[in-house]
Amino acid sequence: MSAPPSGPSLPKPESITASLLLGAMFNWALWGVLGCQTYLYHIYFPNDKAAFKYLIYGVFLFETAQTALNTHDTYIWFSRGFGDFLNFTKVLTSPLNTPMMGAVIALVVQLFYAHRIWTLRKSWLWFCMLLVGITLAQTGGAFYGGIRAFQAGSFVKAQTDPSNRRAVYVWLIGEAVADVLIAAAMVYLMILRRGQSHRFRSHGILARVVTITVESNCATASLAILSLIMFAGIPDTNYFTCPTIVIGKVYANTLLVSFNNRIVLRNLSQIGSPSFSSGSNIVTSSRLPLQKSTPSSAGRAFESDTITYTVHRFTETDSTTEKMDHELQETSAMKGSPSHHV
Repeated sequence: MSAPPSGPSLPKPESITASLLLGAMFNWALWGVLGCQTYLYHIYFPNDKAAFKYLIYGVFLFETAQTALNTHDTYIWFSRGFGDFLNFTKVLTSPLNTPMMGAVIALVVQLFYAHRIWTLRKSWLWFCMLLVGITLAQTGGAFYGGIRAFQAGSFVKAQTDPSNRRAVYVWLIGEAVADVLIAAAMVYLMILRRGQSHRFRSHGILARVVTITVESNCATASLAILSLIMFAGIPDTNYFTCPTIVIGKVYANTLLVSFNNRIVLRNLSQIGSPSFSSGSNIVTSSRLPLQKSTPSSAGRAFESDTITYTVHRFTETDSTTEKMDHELQETSAMKGSPSHHV
């Protein structure tokens, strides 16, 4: 008597469980980084515009909710359903907390950069509208794919659904294309303005802003491309879920980095100026002929062969801070947001 035909072999457990576990761990780690970034923003920029505060705190609360939903799924996958291999194929709330919520954060961040580009170059309205169209398309693809995944109920059925696969392609390709266009636009704007920047510190601020923007968008674009490669190139696995779980956190952190970068810009705004402040000291320098003297107290001149350094003690007042912020505002137009008191 012949043996009954065997059914299809089950995939290796790690091909299903590893990405879910690692994605949850990285998600929590990036949420901690986001919390630190939000705290720094709260401390250093208490006088920011209300719209900026709503944006920053709203993004943090939104990502906190996403972390809670992902934690709920992880608990069911690895704790309450422990021992049931088929339990790992259930999508639970992942279609909501991964493609849908991640696409919303990507939409917010990409619209922020589109507005910045339009502010810097009014004649590029057509380019900004193109960015808006792409980011709306990727958001639509993410929502459609999430709905189809909810209807499928399992990762296996969702991956084999042609409509869902097309939606995922639109979502991830749209995010990558928008990020690459934003990075390219910022580099081109820096090249255009380089000839207009006659002061070293102005160029330093400009280069810093563009570098942060390019690095941030390259990181998010690379993550979207990696997710796409895993989704299309490694079938019958959940490997693609690891980068897609954290993609919203990466976008949120890049937004906070863009705002908190003003802390560094304030220091760069003083490079190349004739004075440098530190605490309650101002050190000024000037070229003088050869003189020799020995200082006996603070406030006296320290003279060398070619350079004289004079130290003055003073208490920094509000007017001094306002002057520093005014200089930063003049030299950081590339930043696209107003300077505020620290």
